[in-house]
Amino acid sequence: MSSLPFCRHKQVMLEAYDRQCDEASRIFAEYHKRLCYYINQARDAQKSGVDSSVEMINSFSAKNEKESVYSTVKSSKSADDVIAEAAKLGFDFDGQIPDEVRTVIVNCLKSPPLLLQAITAYTSHLKSLISREIEKIDVRADAEILRLNLL
Repeated sequence: MSSLPFCRHKQVMLEAYDRQCDEASRIFAEYHKRLCYYINQARDAQKSGVDSSVEMINSFSAKNEKESVYSTVKSSKSADDVIAEAAKLGFDFDGQIPDEVRTVIVNCLKSPPLLLQAITAYTSHLKSLISREIEKIDVRADAEILRLNLL
């Protein structure tokens, strides 16, 4: 029995795993970029006072946010595909912020420790969502499909 099919199978599995790692890296890079954006907003709001932070929240622009959040995504997917995938993770991109969320944001901007606590809780939530999505991916099945397609 030749070891060539086994080596090819390992290679296909490693390539599939590598693609998953690249995708996860892009997701985390976007989350980091978005987090930095919000932290800078919070710093600016803290410097200029709570009233201007409410004004900053009200002037939220979905188009600019979309461009800033997805500007570093480099893949074969369009920005709209990435947005659709992100929507599965619970994001809302229509630019409308519900009043209860706005209240939480204003309260968080008033208190940096509360902001950090909210960011930590949100990051934990995102981590669990990403973990669930990763668990859904079956590398071996993907590798087997690729292997069969190459034969």
